[in-house]
Amino acid sequence: MNNREQYFARIEPLLGQGLSQHTLDLQGVRACARAAEMLAGCRLQRFRCKSKIWLQKQLKWKNGFRPARVLGPGPADARLVGMWIPANEPAALDFHFEQGLPCVTLRIPKNDRFALAQLNTQAARWILDGLLKQSWPTEGRSFFGQRAWPYSQTKTPGPICPPTPTVAGQKHIMVIGLGSLGSEAIRLLRRKDLRWTLVDPAEVSLHNPIRQWYGTEEIGQSKVACLARRLRSTRVRSVPEKLEDDGIKLRALIKADRPDLVLLSAGTAEHANLADVLWEESLPHISVLAYPRARFFEITAVVPKENTPCLDCYRGRLYSGPQASLPIDEELSSFLYERVAPEDRERIGRELVAEPATPIDTNRIAEVAARIAAELLSAPLKRSFWMQRLLNQNTTCLLGGNTIEQKENGNYAYGLSQAGQVIRLGLEDIAGYEEVTRCNTCGRSLQIHHHIETPPSAESIFDPEQLTQALLGSDTGT
Repeated sequence: MNNREQYFARIEPLLGQGLSQHTLDLQGVRACARAAEMLAGCRLQRFRCKSKIWLQKQLKWKNGFRPARVLGPGPADARLVGMWIPANEPAALDFHFEQGLPCVTLRIPKNDRFALAQLNTQAARWILDGLLKQSWPTEGRSFFGQRAWPYSQTKTPGPICPPTPTVAGQKHIMVIGLGSLGSEAIRLLRRKDLRWTLVDPAEVSLHNPIRQWYGTEEIGQSKVACLARRLRSTRVRSVPEKLEDDGIKLRALIKADRPDLVLLSAGTAEHANLADVLWEESLPHISVLAYPRARFFEITAVVPKENTPCLDCYRGRLYSGPQASLPIDEELSSFLYERVAPEDRERIGRELVAEPATPIDTNRIAEVAARIAAELLSAPLKRSFWMQRLLNQNTTCLLGGNTIEQKENGNYAYGLSQAGQVIRLGLEDIAGYEEVTRCNTCGRSLQIHHHIETPPSAESIFDPEQLTQALLGSDTGT
């Protein structure tokens, strides 16, 4: 198999030849270029648009072996339109048929990079499912994000989701693991005044550029070196090493230059132990894990100084076997709750990878993680209301799905009824047999509960006084 074919090897088990026989018409390409890039990673080979040179250059950088062709006007199988709207209007996707041609329009509020990322990912998902499965959404407008929850998907507009706060000042972010989750999260978070510590022992492989922030010309180069160049900053500490689970190297890095936040996206056997070290060092951190095939994912925000649960509160010794009475199944329980025996940790670490998966799936995970990171790097009084409520109510473990899986009883796996949906889990959702237990890492007493609650998609009682109370730690009743 030559390099051109190996480039797509990681998605072939899912998509086969994918979108290789289709053509997509693009309008407003600057606003929908990320969707085009993801679709090219699903083997879409022909685009039609006016900005031929700029888009062709980007697609060739991602895949120099067989870049997608950018053509002039002509027939296409679907149309994707990017549109900037005023910042005070809600982010939305429109879908309709125009003389039989499926058309998706992104309505992106100006200067909101996370709305841009979210809509591009969802639009790419619609195009992929529509062209491959003829599974198009219902016609009309769908709104993405409200003030109560940025991951809501509704047919009716609610209170506007304000842009995620801009990371102010010279914050220092450490990223452990520069694969499809870590590298793409950096892509969203990058700013000229940020400082970085990048940790990953690997080099860019032939299979990486399809889902990671690397180009094929960088194959064989160190991942940390590639991203350090791309960030165009001398304020990058590159660590091309593996951090062992004894924590010695990690503690040394923290002591030498303490970060403001750590994004832990290693996805390896050492992941949980490194999280324990970060708790002991009282460092805010975000744990990012993709379940097999990136069908579902788990993102946990941990802020020791704000007394949130630690990662081990959720991934502790709380699940001891499948319980049919619980509204979650064995796959979720085993990854979310099971304490892994040392002899099994390496095996499970290898299995907990996003292979095979599309760039649409892994980009969604990276986008959610980056948004949480930007919120945590902001002062409490400047955070979005939904984020401060998430912290106040200890619902700090986010579970998302890139697919939907309907069970025989009509319910959906994990309560996720829409692809791209994200729900929040907390101490009220811990499952197990004992009534009360204690976390080995943070010492928190954990009471067993048996329910999962999806956050409300609308807010009915939020006002400035309640916002102030929530930020001070009071219960808003929502």
